[in-house]
Parts: sequence; structure tokens; C-alpha cells
Amino acid sequence: MTHMNSGKSWQRVSPSSTMPVVVSFYTDDFYKREAFELVRTCQAFGLDYDVRQVSHQGSWAANTNVKPFFLRDMAACYPARNLLWLDADARVRQLPVLFDGLPLPVAFHRWLGKHPASGTVFLGPGCGALLTAWIEEVQLHPARTDQVCLGDAVAATGTHEGALPESYCYIYDFHSDEPDPDAIVVIEHMQASRWTKKKGRL
Repeated sequence: MTHMNSGKSWQRVSPSSTMPVVVSFYTDDFYKREAFELVRTCQAFGLDYDVRQVSHQGSWAANTNVKPFFLRDMAACYPARNLLWLDADARVRQLPVLFDGLPLPVAFHRWLGKHPASGTVFLGPGCGALLTAWIEEVQLHPARTDQVCLGDAVAATGTHEGALPESYCYIYDFHSDEPDPDAIVVIEHMQASRWTKKKGRL
């Protein structure tokens, strides 16, 4: 379903790294620029990455629901590697050492300890059943966001979930607690979708 386009893609995957492969996609020229900046930050920290273009699905919500299909394809491409999904507008600010050899099927942050945040998602050994359930959830409930469907899939499968700290899914202008100017941000999300929505883009 991911409908890979023939547009620009970026890959650099080494055979020996114990860090996950950073994977992401973009849909148009606006997000292509965002994805390029993501790639630049991956390069700065020596992270492997595979960032590709996929076909626009007609709306922002439909585009985000491509995520579990894309991740299933990437898991098939890299069966011996862990994956780290980052939204195209994410930036790596520090080396994400928490993911080095992490032995969990999935890990993500929950805002206020409850609401799944799918901008940063680690996938490790045994994630296949979860990806299948996530795909089923977005197919059954296309009006829901992919992150809600992720939470439902984790609950439905009983998958052991790792909890990421907020610093690994940091929204540049929103924080669950009072912002700490001395906090170390590991992965920052720039919320590019706000600008596309303001301009009437999908």
C-alpha cells in the first residue's frame, strides 16, 4: 500500500551498526525539504537511514496512516536490524544511545503518561504481530490518527511496550511539564504539518 514513488530517496545503511536504521517517508516537495533536514541530522551523528518518497493519499490523516504499511515494508528490507521511525520533520539533536541494542519489540513516548506519540517509534525483535495489528487498526478506523491506532494495536496484542522519555519525542514548542532550558533534547519534532494546514494544504 505504500505506493513508493520514483522521487528522491536517501539511504545509508552499514552492515555492522548496533543502532537502529532511521526510516521515514515524505509525500511532496514541502516535506521533501523537511526529510532532507532529517537526513542531515542523521548524518551528523553517524546514524543509518532510509528515507523515501511515497504517493500522496489525499489528506494529511491518510498520509499518516501509511506509516504502519511503510514500516512493514522496511522491516522486510532490514530483517536483521532494529528500526527507528522518525517523522520527516524530526531532527536528531543528540545521539539516541537509548536505542543501542534495545531488546524490545516497540518503544514510544506517551504524553502525560497516556496518549501515544508516534513521531518517534522504535521497533525491535518480535514487532511483526504488532505491525500487522497496527495495519488492521488503521484499515478498520481510517478516521482515527495513526498514533491512536498504535496504542490500540499494542493493547490488542499485549505487546511489551517500552516507555521513551519526552526528550526522545520533544515538540519544540509544547511540553508536558514546565520547559527546562537545561534539558538535553535527543529527538525534536518541528510540527511542519501546522504550516501546511494554515496554507490550506493537505
